[in-house]
Order: sequence, then C-alpha cells, then structure tokens
Amino acid sequence: MNLRAEAYLTFVASVITVVYLWSNNPWVMGAFTFVAQPLFACSILFYAIAVLKDMKAEERGEDSSQP
Repeated sequence: MNLRAEAYLTFVASVITVVYLWSNNPWVMGAFTFVAQPLFACSILFYAIAVLKDMKAEERGEDSSQP
C-alpha cells in the first residue's frame, strides 16, 4: 500500500495542532478547527479506503503489495 498522501496530511495536521497547543490565539484556533481536524478526518478516510481495497484484492488472490 502506498500511504504517502495520508502520511503528509497527518504530518501537516499534527504541525498545526502543535502550533495551536503552543500559542493559543484565534488565528491558530481557526486553523486547527477548520484545517487540521478535516485533514485528520481525510487521512483516516483515505487510509480506510486503502485498507478496504487491499482486503478486497487479497480476497481475490491478487498481489496488492506491488505499487
């Protein structure tokens, strides 16, 4: 499975979260609420889709480890 996009989304969301924890101002709170949380949700959704595709391919007997 190629999960590069999910890793990047999670990294960006984590950076925004750490900045929010360090400096609590309205702009950073807005970025955390409207950018970081949806990025976390998208990365979880994309990961779940990749896992389901991998499970279906394994069920059919295909080799899904190849890119």
